[in-house]
Amino acid sequence: MAMNISEMLSICDFHDLHRMALQYECECNFHSKNELIQSLLFQVKDNNRLKNQFHDLTTEEISFLYQLIFDTKHSFSYEDILAKAKNSLLNADDKQGYRKMTASFIKRGWLFRLSRGRVGLHFEFPEDIKKRLIMIILDDLKEKCVYRSSPSIIQDERFALYYDWHQLINFIYQQGEIPVTNQGAIYKKYLQQLFQQFSVGEEELQKGDWRFGYGRTFHLYPDRFSLLYDYTYHQGFIEEVPNGLRLTTKGAEAVGHFQDKETFMLSIFHFWQRVYRKAIPMLPMIVTMVILLVKDGWAEEKSLKSILQKWIPPFYYDNADVVFQKRILKMLLHLGIVRRGECNHEPLVGLTTFGQKSYERIFKK
Repeated sequence: MAMNISEMLSICDFHDLHRMALQYECECNFHSKNELIQSLLFQVKDNNRLKNQFHDLTTEEISFLYQLIFDTKHSFSYEDILAKAKNSLLNADDKQGYRKMTASFIKRGWLFRLSRGRVGLHFEFPEDIKKRLIMIILDDLKEKCVYRSSPSIIQDERFALYYDWHQLINFIYQQGEIPVTNQGAIYKKYLQQLFQQFSVGEEELQKGDWRFGYGRTFHLYPDRFSLLYDYTYHQGFIEEVPNGLRLTTKGAEAVGHFQDKETFMLSIFHFWQRVYRKAIPMLPMIVTMVILLVKDGWAEEKSLKSILQKWIPPFYYDNADVVFQKRILKMLLHLGIVRRGECNHEPLVGLTTFGQKSYERIFKK
């Protein structure tokens, strides 16, 4: 459970309290834990000081901070922290830079090394400091983001992925077993029949397309269907047999039984993030920033891109534009998180009701 700064100070290491007190130049009895905590609370909760601290951060420190506070987790392992630091450092092999950056966050009272029960040694970010920093950051970013009135054309897929997943399960059930090619792909005849039943259509891949990095069947199928297939396989609803594909017992039991839509969509959303972050390391942070930036209105796609582009690297044949538009925004549309719109030929991005619900814990003040 997430803790606020006062709770963390009360259980953190005494030496860390000393380091924080020196950082904030506290005037108190350094041998009294109670006085140290009270003095630090007064310093850390000063909003003007917090704003100044944020604006004094280096580019690398800002990247590290964003990954911590725009992650929905509140507890991080040593490996988590190391990975986020490596993503932030210009020189990923600079272990001294990682230690220095982590130490500076601990001294500020932004990151705590704690040891609790089965969790063992881990790092946590105070929830109240996190929310205040998010508001400071959003105030800055929203000044750079261009907002428009509601567009005349809106594309909203809502829960289409949920219904098409049931179409996939039912189709395999009716066929009994679907033959596949030597490469493991569903034959074109069956794939066309299936796509005709889907509420959101896709074009089949053309021969010669070189695709990899976004899932185990991304090289065989178009974006949306490859995610749907990979999720279904990963969850154990289907199994691949020699020259074929069929439902498992779990898959057969799912036929005609409609689970909660939002539960399904959240599950495949989290699966998508795990799969795609291999190619886009900062994906969870980018997704959270998109949601927070568009939750109160329609934002121009190009202004979102200008804000986020520094964290969106190219991936082999995908340049940064393709990664942002096809691998992030388009997939968020399929996942029912965002809506796409257009106003005077300007592409816009807005948030769906489901997208709001999915991240409501971030929006709580």
